[in-house]
Amino acid sequence: MVNIRAAGVLIFSFLIFSAGIWTLPLHEPDEGRYVDIAAAMSRPGGDWLTPRLNGIPYYEKPPLFFWIAAASMKVFGVVEWAGRLPALLAALSAVALVIVMGKSAFGPRTGRAAGLIMATSPLVMVLAHFCFVDVLLLALLTGALAALFYALIDRAPGQSSRRLPVLAFWALLALATMTKGPIGVAIPVITAGCYLLVARDKHGLRGLVRLDAIALYFVIASPWFIMMALKNPGFARAFFIEENLERFVTGGNFQRQGPWWYYFPVLAGTFFPWALALGLVAKKVFRQGLRVGEQPSRARLFFVAAVVGPFLLLSFAQSKLGYYILPLFPPLALLTADAFASSGRADDSTERNNAREFCRVCVMAAVLAGALGLAFLGVVFLPKDKIFALVFDNQPYIEETRRMVLQALLALQPLLSAGCFVIAVGALAAYYVSSRRTAGVGITTLACVLGMVAVCLPFAAARAEAAFSERPLARAALPVLKPDDLVVLYTVYYRTVPFYLDRQVVLWNASYTEFGHRVPAAEASGRALQENIDSLRALLADQRRVVLIVKDERCLRELQTFSTVPLYEVARLGSRRIVATRP
Repeated sequence: MVNIRAAGVLIFSFLIFSAGIWTLPLHEPDEGRYVDIAAAMSRPGGDWLTPRLNGIPYYEKPPLFFWIAAASMKVFGVVEWAGRLPALLAALSAVALVIVMGKSAFGPRTGRAAGLIMATSPLVMVLAHFCFVDVLLLALLTGALAALFYALIDRAPGQSSRRLPVLAFWALLALATMTKGPIGVAIPVITAGCYLLVARDKHGLRGLVRLDAIALYFVIASPWFIMMALKNPGFARAFFIEENLERFVTGGNFQRQGPWWYYFPVLAGTFFPWALALGLVAKKVFRQGLRVGEQPSRARLFFVAAVVGPFLLLSFAQSKLGYYILPLFPPLALLTADAFASSGRADDSTERNNAREFCRVCVMAAVLAGALGLAFLGVVFLPKDKIFALVFDNQPYIEETRRMVLQALLALQPLLSAGCFVIAVGALAAYYVSSRRTAGVGITTLACVLGMVAVCLPFAAARAEAAFSERPLARAALPVLKPDDLVVLYTVYYRTVPFYLDRQVVLWNASYTEFGHRVPAAEASGRALQENIDSLRALLADQRRVVLIVKDERCLRELQTFSTVPLYEVARLGSRRIVATRP
């Protein structure tokens, strides 16, 4: 029965994560970038060593996620859902690992509750639908956390760590490095260091630092980096110094700095409504104690270390984005489930106390969800230009991302408002069942309501695609394109357009921070003309028909002053114009 119930949690998670992945358009900017790289690999003659974005070497991320996504496209075709399938399966794997760890640490009921909390956290539900590198990183770091758990916690005190979990830990660190670089090592190592330091576990430290395990890490992780450095002389400096060290210390080219408290509100929103329980969770954890002798207490200490250590690391880093905290969700889900979903060992008074405290969480969730629903209703009456002025600054990448998110929120405002009200009602239902039964049943009730809302959102979002994707623009361009036409994106880089047009494009005066390095002229030849007006004029005068996608009327007038040939408007979509050198 336990296995059947755990399988039910996984089926429920799969339904949430898979809903609408075949109908949602690729979103700008990240998903368009990652899918374009994977699609280029999957096509005949694709370069599987050097990731390429629009034909230009891409140094920002290692290739593991792109390899898996490209393999999926090889099997299922170069379509949106094939590129998203690896992220979906990675999110599902992370939920499964949380269930297994929860069962080993606290019992089967807690494991299932932790899986439900993990699967219905808003950030996990959203990113599982997209072709996103960080979801694979989540799965690998959750696997590394599980291996570390079985190496350090699931053993008698004083015994050395078992060899197999230690080897698995270092192998998963290598794969995480192949997914996103040094952060794939930093988060698990800081988790292990914090736990070993507080627990004073010398035997665990000696068992973890095995020469054969460390050698396994380098055997898996180093070959690609060595081959890349040999083939691309500028790669090592661009990746390790500019894309990792400089980002950590200064924020790098993207200028994503944030204050030290940046992740507190991010965690409150992306882990809602479960984040409302974290105060009670902390109280319960320290009330129950973090003794080293008993396994449940050691497990709590371990999961606290897996939250606090990485949280401090990410807060200290200068480059910050909301989804960077995704690896904290597995230990947070386990600690939250342990605080409320007892596994049959607690007496009736503890069960009743858990239910009362979870009822308080449900009341807070109902109030906040209802207030948020009213806020979404009120947004429709505010002038959009005032909203945009409030949240934008002068940093181009941040402004672009915020604009995309805000446009999507405004487009989905009616559904988001309705969803918040449904969640408020669901929280009241969870309050009702918790007060009469157990907190575990309340968690299941609230998770089911959250899942129901999450299943509906992607289908509605697909109808508001113009707010966050350029699929409509590509569809407007496709009927007027000929096989030999050269497509130019003028002063703007729409990352989803090359994928939907199934061709490389020429970028002129667009953003070059995407590629993880300063693009040399030799690499950019024919694809990135930068600001060379003479090259643009020569291109427009070429024998081939040139089709230019221009973001607004002002840019079109500017382009017409450069051009020595007449330009013909062949299509338009909103403010965007599609012009050609020949009708």
